[in-house]
This record gives sequence, structure tokens and C-alpha cells, in this order.
Amino acid sequence: MTRLPQELEESQHEFGSKLVVIMVGLPARGKSYLVKKLQRYLTWLQYDTKVFNVGTRRRIASKGDNRNGTSHSHAFFDPKNTAAKEIRDELALESLEELITWLKQGGRVGIHDATNSSRERRYDDSLDQQERNSKQ
Repeated sequence: MTRLPQELEESQHEFGSKLVVIMVGLPARGKSYLVKKLQRYLTWLQYDTKVFNVGTRRRIASKGDNRNGTSHSHAFFDPKNTAAKEIRDELALESLEELITWLKQGGRVGIHDATNSSRERRYDDSLDQQERNSKQ
């Protein structure tokens, strides 16, 4: 039988130890690629790991939207497009809430895969996480 790494054995004694990884970066820079590699590695180390990809959530949500079809034009991602920004932020928040719910149900490592490129979004994610931690 293969022996678990010492760090993993020690962490199993820390009941309730959780980790949230929030990816930050511009579109098409390899965040999702790195996330898949990280998930594969952490799963290999026997950590219960799940990826919450905002792009996938957006594509699923847009399938029922006849105005935009299954993909969005460049205008949807324009920072000046306030209506689209609200939709993007809402989808990112829903994804983060799903991640936190999953952690509360026993998951160990949740990875939030989104651009999170604006300071406002990163700050909101940080505050949301701090607020949830204080309630537990």
C-alpha cells in the first residue's frame, strides 16, 4: 500500500481544514489550464477538489438566451457595458456561493476559475469569504 505524503497525513488531523483558490488574470492567459493541472494534482494527493468555472456557468446560462445564442459577442465583455457587467458579476458570485456551499458539505479544496481581473471583484470575493468564515 502506498503511503500518503506526510503533509496530507497531518492535514487529515485538522478537522475542517478548507482551502479556496481564486484565480485572477486576463482572459485567455491559461487560468483554466492551470486549474485543471492543479485539480489533477490535488486529487492525486487525495484531496477532495472541485473547480467552479464561471465561463462554463455563463455558457450554460446563455443557451436559453435567444438574443445572444450560445456565445457572447465582444460587447458583452466590454467593461463599459454596465448591464453585461452586472450579469458577469452575478454569475461569478453564484459560482462562489456554490463553491462555499460545496465546502460546507464536506469538500476540501474549491477553485474559483474566473478572470476576477477587477479590483472591485477581488475585493468583493475577499469580503464575501471573510463574512462567511465569521458565520461558521
